[in-house]
Amino acid sequence: MNQRLLALGAGVGFLAAGIWIYDFLFVPIDDPSYFCGSPDPTPATTVSASLVLQECAANKTFTLEKGRTIALDLSGSAGVDTSDLWKDVTISDASVLSTVSGPAQIEEDSTYRRVDEVAVYRAAKSGQATISAVRQSCGGNTGRCDKGHMWRATVRVN
Repeated sequence: MNQRLLALGAGVGFLAAGIWIYDFLFVPIDDPSYFCGSPDPTPATTVSASLVLQECAANKTFTLEKGRTIALDLSGSAGVDTSDLWKDVTISDASVLSTVSGPAQIEEDSTYRRVDEVAVYRAAKSGQATISAVRQSCGGNTGRCDKGHMWRATVRVN
């Protein structure tokens, strides 16, 4: 009996260590203070909505009336050997926020290689939904991508 408990304890410890290693290596960093180091740029010219969320909206809550639209415009960049792009844009409850367009990468400024991740959603019914995305930087000295930083904002629909 003691050997079974010992083996079970070792198995649980091994599993916990594996989960920790996986999180450390692959799960995006969840630190909202990473965003909004500088003021948000002007939204992409193609974005039209009642409310536009950009990087500085990280970890904040917004209220929207039913039928109104909300846009996500997260700025990135793409160069020859480096990029700082957004991926994995998701909505926690698509019945609260229905997709109007996107998510899609839009090249906003070819001079500086500004590439925005843009999506527009309509407030479809009362409730709450979270919009999330991951900002990932690639290139530099290693030529690889980092595991990214998690961005999210909560939207309450009245």
